[in-house]
Amino acid sequence: MPASEVSTAWPRADAVLLDVRTEQEYHAGHVLGSLHINMMGAGFQQRLEKLDKNKEYYVLCRSGNRSSAAASLMIRKGFTKVTNLRGGIVKWQGELK
Repeated sequence: MPASEVSTAWPRADAVLLDVRTEQEYHAGHVLGSLHINMMGAGFQQRLEKLDKNKEYYVLCRSGNRSSAAASLMIRKGFTKVTNLRGGIVKWQGELK
């Protein structure tokens, strides 16, 4: 799903926006209320395991490549509602903090 579509209807109380960018990228600008877990950081998979697998997740990175890989991993780990946001933060049209 394109990031621009989700950004116009965000925030949503029934879903989690998971930002998998690096610390530096995240602190340069992120969506308020997003959950940050650095995909390239140590312990990424362990932190995923602590999340509720039945919640709905929208996964975001800079352009959509890392978030696609993270979303695929989440599905393999048993998450049931995972959507990769194509275009990433570059295409996000909402406000950033």
